[in-house]
Amino acid sequence: MSRVPATEIELKFEVEGPFEPPELLRGVGVREVEELATKELRATYYDTSDYRLARNGITLRYRTGDGDGSGWQLKLPVPGKDGSERFEHHISGAGNRVPHAARDLITALVRSEKLAPVGRLRTMRRGWSLVGAEGRELAELLDDKVSVIDKRRVVDMFHEVELEARDIDRKGLNRIGRALELAGAVPSSGAPKIVRALGRGVLAATDGRAPSSLAPSEPAAVAVTSAIAGNVGRLIVNDPPARLGHAAGVHQMRVAARRLRSDLRTFTDLVETEWAGSLSDELRELARVLGEVRDVDVLQANLRASARGLETSLEPLFDELARRHERARLCLCEYLRGPRYGELLERLNAAAAVPALTGEAAVPCESALPPLVARAWKKLAASARGATTHTADEDLHRIRIQAKRVRYAAEAVAPALGTARGAEAARFAELAGDVQDVLGRHHDAVVASEVIAAIAAAAEPGAGWHLAAGRLIERQQRIAETARSDFEPAWKKLNRKKRRAWLT
Repeated sequence: MSRVPATEIELKFEVEGPFEPPELLRGVGVREVEELATKELRATYYDTSDYRLARNGITLRYRTGDGDGSGWQLKLPVPGKDGSERFEHHISGAGNRVPHAARDLITALVRSEKLAPVGRLRTMRRGWSLVGAEGRELAELLDDKVSVIDKRRVVDMFHEVELEARDIDRKGLNRIGRALELAGAVPSSGAPKIVRALGRGVLAATDGRAPSSLAPSEPAAVAVTSAIAGNVGRLIVNDPPARLGHAAGVHQMRVAARRLRSDLRTFTDLVETEWAGSLSDELRELARVLGEVRDVDVLQANLRASARGLETSLEPLFDELARRHERARLCLCEYLRGPRYGELLERLNAAAAVPALTGEAAVPCESALPPLVARAWKKLAASARGATTHTADEDLHRIRIQAKRVRYAAEAVAPALGTARGAEAARFAELAGDVQDVLGRHHDAVVASEVIAAIAAAAEPGAGWHLAAGRLIERQQRIAETARSDFEPAWKKLNRKKRRAWLT
């Protein structure tokens, strides 16, 4: 049985010789430094034969000697952070077999590969509790002397200091970290101990990765590969948070699936039709099950923000939305644990490494890519130029979808068009995103009104919350009207001729 994961925020340092907490700490909010009991920690680390976990900043280990912290630990990077923040997941289970709950969370990376011990470490740990005002523990300062064990022999040793946040924010932790630097500690890369023990060579990539740079003169194949690999990576890194129920993880995973489908559509002349169509169909199903959860997340957040003063009266509405969310979440978990998703992951990783391309992908980026975006733009322009504040809801929704496709297409090609032209493409994508956002607010408000009305209609006759539901619908209608008014200026900014010059 797994516990709710905590978010671990830590800074790592290298030190030479003996270490003691410096007096400088008392000048950055630390009132007392309390020494903790010394510990001897022993840990066995697990990974695939090609070190997929280590290469992606993930640690899976079975550790003893840490009291309540002993047992299986899975540390997952928080997407979008710099690697110093990780989800720390404690999982019960015998030490000779990786628990199912741990393997489930790393499915997207491990896939069908076997997990096995890759290293054993013994750590002699001294520690100090850094206490601030009112007796709050701000952080723990840990002095670790690590021995790398191979067949009961010590084959290597290293020394590092860790600063782990407790009741303090990142800014406060950084202040303490700077005090350690002034005392001679040197910031390290923050890599997990097992990476340091195995050597930096384990970080060499074997999965498909986005190229580090693109040039307009390169074949369009490079841009296709880069776009697909980048979004496959985005999907994979957000898989664990999505499984854990984090709204941001679900959202980003859905965005990745949608962007991949958009890439396949944008690059339709450059990729094999049957291959792209089959992959797009599977991505549509993934986006659908993610969307079932994400749509309720958005609906709940928007209605909570609109319901000020009506919260108590609207409890039945939010109770029903919570039930819908739980049903959708369970369906998502079932899909992510099923064979269909497993097969899709294998296909996506193959696509990220070697997509199925046509001969046209050999044409240079600077000439092959802009016309692909121009095609998406023409469809949007044909729909949006005649739109007014009285355009039907469903037509505005279609324009929103087309604006999103234009945005995604421009963002996919911009890195391959050089500095100046790429900047124009990026600005074009930003303005298309503004149109998308305005019409997104409109669509969300329209859908919210429909959902509120449907739930109210299904309620018991005479339910006391009907009046509050009516007021909430009125608020959604005002949001939709405001979005309609905002559409025209957003569209005018995008529709300027100079914004499209890079397309020719």
